[in-house]
Amino acid sequence: MAQVGWTLRGRILVEHLFQELTDTYGAISPLAGFRVRVQARERVAGVWGKWKKWDDVIINDDDEGAFQVSKIKSSHRRRFRVQVQFKSAELVIFGSNRSLMRQVSRALRMRALRSLGAELILDQLLQQFTRIPYQSDWHTVHIDRTGRGRGAGITDLGDLTFEANGPDDLGDQIAHRQAELWFLYSRVIEFFSRLGPGFRFKKKVAVKYPHNNPLLGDRMEASYANPENYMVYIVENSVWDDYARIDYVLHEIMHIWAYQHSRREKGMAWQLIIHGDTHKLQNRTWVAFHEGFAEWAYHHVYRSLFG
Repeated sequence: MAQVGWTLRGRILVEHLFQELTDTYGAISPLAGFRVRVQARERVAGVWGKWKKWDDVIINDDDEGAFQVSKIKSSHRRRFRVQVQFKSAELVIFGSNRSLMRQVSRALRMRALRSLGAELILDQLLQQFTRIPYQSDWHTVHIDRTGRGRGAGITDLGDLTFEANGPDDLGDQIAHRQAELWFLYSRVIEFFSRLGPGFRFKKKVAVKYPHNNPLLGDRMEASYANPENYMVYIVENSVWDDYARIDYVLHEIMHIWAYQHSRREKGMAWQLIIHGDTHKLQNRTWVAFHEGFAEWAYHHVYRSLFG
């Protein structure tokens, strides 16, 4: 079979949900900095094979959301699938998370652990001290499901936009919101980087959206920044939708910046456990400082980004 050239290209964009981003950057903006995975499966003797990865590429800031993958392959017709993962060296967005304790108890047949509900409790505790249980989802932004497939040469998928009623995961609310979070938090990280080396985030910023702790009642839950694993948790449950508040979203990432530039910040986690809240009147001056700083910093960053 002759070998021929194949090229698949397109652009990844997001339709803004926060009014501030729409007013500043326009209704739709290109996304950058994350991984794009291109997969293909070929048709041989009338049968479609398994999906095979062609390549993972990173969209750079100056690419205007554009990606391209080129390969030399056989001339068999192919279907394509394109997925994105919101993960880089500076930022990662976690969605669904696997239960490590459940996997362990199933593998070891620890029925007592399951029957007592201990695996759920242990799993929630584990999630507060490490990022191991979390995973960054792959979102499908294009997939060829029907038809004869595509021939060799250049295939341009055009603009693939996270938006309401979009195809595949482009129209999924959680994926759309994660794309918007990626755009917003990338602007925040860039803002601090421009201030100089001493002001940059020292570690990768991690955010969990949506978050809903099954051990807590929905009215008790609130978004927070965890100083143990340096993660932002944005709550969405039957009562609260904290994503809808850009002030909440920015306030929590300011906590992460402060945790990365201070000492003994883990005491904030203990205060939250003891009192259930760190936003009301506080006897501990350092608790009041962290909350006051996060609120002041959010306003400063907000004015700097949006005027």
